[in-house]
Amino acid sequence: MLETVYEFDDLQVAKYKPTALKPFYVDMEPTTILRRIRFLIDLHYGYSVYYLKKGNEFLGYCTITSGKNPRFWFADEKDIVIGPYYVDDKQRGKGYATKLVDAVINHCETGWNKGYISIRNSNAPSIKVAERLGAKLVFHVHNTKTKKLIKDEHGEYGIYEIVYGWYDI
Repeated sequence: MLETVYEFDDLQVAKYKPTALKPFYVDMEPTTILRRIRFLIDLHYGYSVYYLKKGNEFLGYCTITSGKNPRFWFADEKDIVIGPYYVDDKQRGKGYATKLVDAVINHCETGWNKGYISIRNSNAPSIKVAERLGAKLVFHVHNTKTKKLIKDEHGEYGIYEIVYGWYDI
């Protein structure tokens, strides 16, 4: 079930609680089998999908996973893992990713200590979103084929950390 949990400007943020058979309310991008398996495992530890909508149009989504998931060994149970987040190709460059993640972490998910975002080093737009929200790069990791994150100074992903309440757009 999709429930509107926050509204601002002419936008709505709707929360979806995934199930084993339906990890997303709306499939906005192709999802590999391996990624679906990862979301199935994440379901055990708890994750939610937040959609940014304008009227009936879905503009993008952001997932929030509990820090108690052992895949995210750098987080604890009072932390959250932000992402992946995604904005429809036609809607990119309009600030929607920043607005969505900001709304989710400052208005929809509350009471967490630290939030972590894993971003591929080559994904400059997502790095800009994280930095606009006050996130700082803390280390790099290598993402194995089994999606295990291994700390590696030459890893292809950066782990960014944001402290709750630090910034609100």
